[in-house]
Amino acid sequence: MFKKLYNKIFKKNEDEVDFVSSLEIVISKDKEANPQLNILLDDFTDESIEGLCRILTLCGNEYFFLNVVEVLREQFIANNKLEELETILVHITAMELKDKVKVIQNEMSQQPCIKPSDIQI
Repeated sequence: MFKKLYNKIFKKNEDEVDFVSSLEIVISKDKEANPQLNILLDDFTDESIEGLCRILTLCGNEYFFLNVVEVLREQFIANNKLEELETILVHITAMELKDKVKVIQNEMSQQPCIKPSDIQI
């Protein structure tokens, strides 16, 4: 009995993954409780920040994405990690610009270079 308890408390679970960044959404069984968002960073190194940015790119829903960014902003400011927050915001801005450039390029490739109305006979 004590061995099982000891193993549960002190031994690393074999199913655990060694991570640098993690985003966990917790929904309680209590219907009145709000969902919780747990963001875990191994530390504030470039590798952890980059891992968090990679997680953010997986957020497909814009509303969810903005809520996650708001939580990040509040926590990074509370922990006086403004430089790391700036890195994340630069990465987010780059993602947005990259998406907009793709849309513009797609629109431009679908339009003819010379419009038929521009041709005079």
